[in-house]
Amino acid sequence: VLLGKGAIKDWRGVSFGDEPAPCTPENIEIAMKGHNAFSDFINSICGDIDNLIRLEKEASAKNC
Repeated sequence: VLLGKGAIKDWRGVSFGDEPAPCTPENIEIAMKGHNAFSDFINSICGDIDNLIRLEKEASAKNC
């Protein structure tokens, strides 16, 4: 949950059921605790420093 709160700054298209879910600390906690695929994705992206560096370099190259 702490990793999710620290890493996620905003999101689009996230909903809980039929209701859109704004990006709030409370909703990040709900997503991290209640949706394994979501928390696994956040943990794999943010927990693997080599992967994170590679993604940042790719994003930087696209913005140049």
